[in-house]
Amino acid sequence: MCSPWGGRFLLAARSSSPRINSDAMIKEEKIKVAGIDIDVRELTVAEIDKLFASFAIDRQATLAERLIDSPIPIEVVTAATGLGAEELNTKFSPSGLNDIWAATARVNDFLSKMIGRYESILGLSEASTESGSGDSSAE
Repeated sequence: MCSPWGGRFLLAARSSSPRINSDAMIKEEKIKVAGIDIDVRELTVAEIDKLFASFAIDRQATLAERLIDSPIPIEVVTAATGLGAEELNTKFSPSGLNDIWAATARVNDFLSKMIGRYESILGLSEASTESGSGDSSAE
């Protein structure tokens, strides 16, 4: 299995690495996908806490989430980019989505690692990818 943050960056133009916003000490990265400029920003601890409190364990994965090999849920991507879930599920190609998810993972690297640890502990990666629909068949 390839790295969930890997992939080809053919359609996305990005800065060489995430930059730090000196006013708030928050990492940011600007990318361009399908002709759309996207600012990806690091989420604050309070935003991460609020997101985790709102996650529904039994919700169905969106098509965008099923296409991307990443444990990062769409809620994290929408919070980091300002893009809506509907936009992510309708405006972009799979390679464009991959670029957006990868930038979100790079800028939110601590969160990405935390989600990976939870996924590993709970055994979610196999259950969410086996059926191809994001459904868990475990009882």
